[in-house]
Amino acid sequence: MNIVIAITLSLLSTALYAKCEKDTSLSAEYEVTNQSNGKTEHSRFILSRQANSVTHQFPDKNISEVWSLQKNGRLKMSRFFDEHQRGIEYEAAEIPENSRNPDWKLKHQLITNKFIAAMQLEKKEGMGCETIEHYSLMKGETHVTLQWMPERNLIKDLVMITGNKKEIWMLDSLITNKGVVKSKFLHWDLMQTTDYADVGDNESDPFLMNMINLGFVEHGASGFYYSSGDKMSHSGHTH
Repeated sequence: MNIVIAITLSLLSTALYAKCEKDTSLSAEYEVTNQSNGKTEHSRFILSRQANSVTHQFPDKNISEVWSLQKNGRLKMSRFFDEHQRGIEYEAAEIPENSRNPDWKLKHQLITNKFIAAMQLEKKEGMGCETIEHYSLMKGETHVTLQWMPERNLIKDLVMITGNKKEIWMLDSLITNKGVVKSKFLHWDLMQTTDYADVGDNESDPFLMNMINLGFVEHGASGFYYSSGDKMSHSGHTH
């Protein structure tokens, strides 16, 4: 009986691992906490993945960015203003990340493999899809701890402390149902979009004028924003 149970568990473990390898569709919602100078701010962030497309949702701002990896390795992005059911499409040449060597993993999993490789693996627990690796890193004045789900290429928990500043990412919910994830991407596919290059020819459009006035669409600038609402510099993320 023990042998039968052992074989059964082994087969289940193998099947679970195989499923993780093949199933790349998911939607992960995070609670993001920023602490600085005695102040604490909370926000939400949702990462959704399907094939070569990734969506970064900022629910607090009703903004979603759908990123696509092109065959030439460059990135393409569409920013959707969910409240207005409208979007703006940016071609590869209009995205600052493409002026360097874009790391798709940074969009796909929010942290690069290079950054993880530089960290110290403290312990490993769980099995199959639920495997969790615990990492830590001390770099200059910054201390980073990471709980990583390697079979899903997903952050479970990330804490970055620099001086009196602390940023925490905690996985709050996870959806792996392909149908649900597909419907999320279909929602954005059905929205009306305008090419960024054509914005100047459509300044009579009240929606576009409003977005320009709010600073979300700027002529001659990337118009890219962090989840905090601060404008992105061309240096991009640091992870």
